[in-house]
Amino acid sequence: QLADPEFCNKAKAGKLNSIKYCIGCDQGCYDYFCRCLEDPSLEHITCLRNPAVLEEETMALRPAPQAKKVLIAGGGIAGIEAADALYKRGHHPILCEAGDTLGGQFVLAGAAPRKGDFQRAAYMAAENIRDLGVEIRTNTPVTPALIAAEKPDAVIIAVGAHPVKPPIKGIDRAMNALEAYHDMDRIGKRVVLAGGGLVGCEVGLHLAGRGHEVTVVEMQEMMAFETFGYYR
Repeated sequence: QLADPEFCNKAKAGKLNSIKYCIGCDQGCYDYFCRCLEDPSLEHITCLRNPAVLEEETMALRPAPQAKKVLIAGGGIAGIEAADALYKRGHHPILCEAGDTLGGQFVLAGAAPRKGDFQRAAYMAAENIRDLGVEIRTNTPVTPALIAAEKPDAVIIAVGAHPVKPPIKGIDRAMNALEAYHDMDRIGKRVVLAGGGLVGCEVGLHLAGRGHEVTVVEMQEMMAFETFGYYR
């Protein structure tokens, strides 16, 4: 109900793809509630899937005064959500994805142990904008030539972040976490993971479950430090 207060109405109408399901991250609801107990200046909880949680009326999408053509670069969850909001406001979004599938890093994150809800959310969000009739172009990187040809009123860049490579000798032969999920066949029996944050721990669990011998190296005092940040 926090992720989508219209959950029951959408389910009753059979619009299952339009439901924004909870992904079980607990970051904005339970974790933020714990922070609110210590910091009274925090007004209320948040939700990763519903930025307007508890303010749905004041932050509701309104019809745009003028319909515009908007080119969106990137078919991950950010680009999908942008296309969804623009379409519902009356604009004409064109969602362009350089690869052949939508979902981006949400799909890859869902490969981690017990995080399948991330994949499901990405797939359903993609199906939702298809149901709406949003124009989707896969295998289509947004280039200056494409922008010149389409002549959009605006361009949204939603291509995601790039992993940071530390200045370590031989780092060019290493894989980042996203590549590890995507290309498991390249990974040998013994694996060293540089970084024991939440992502590193999840990759380690995934690899260990597939029979690899995993060593995680972390420079801070604790593993998965982001997870414990609210309770220290």
